[in-house]
Amino acid sequence: MSTDDQTRKIAVSLRRRAMDYLARREHSVSELRRKLTEKFPETEKQLLESVLSTLQDDGLLSDQRFAESYVRARFNKGYGPQYIFSHLKNAGVPDDISYQELSIDENEWVTNLKKAVSKRFGNPLPQPGTLAWAKLERFAQARGFRGKHLQKLRYQRSEGEV
Repeated sequence: MSTDDQTRKIAVSLRRRAMDYLARREHSVSELRRKLTEKFPETEKQLLESVLSTLQDDGLLSDQRFAESYVRARFNKGYGPQYIFSHLKNAGVPDDISYQELSIDENEWVTNLKKAVSKRFGNPLPQPGTLAWAKLERFAQARGFRGKHLQKLRYQRSEGEV
């Protein structure tokens, strides 16, 4: 078998494996690169980059689509912007794409926080300044919500909206 045939065969295997990964869920370019490198450790970097580039050109691989999907899924699970941003960064998504996808209205983040803490702590929410409120704050910070979200939630609590 000639070198060109071997290279073509490896490229087909790379693309097939990449398509298998992408059929399960969206991946960032960096994430897919890492997975393919682990699966095919002796593959030339140039060939791998060529396959990734072709997948992007074909519209099958997109950091934008991955970020959109990831943000939506984590938002719906009650996570805040800092948590989501950190995970997008770890997945290799460029910051500009992350910021764009995380540009959700602050009131929606507060509503999301309210749902998450209500699910965890029940209703009505604890009084600010109590031990239970401190636990709520730690929970919110671990979920990636910012101090301003907690302040708005505290304000809503004091106004009787929660």
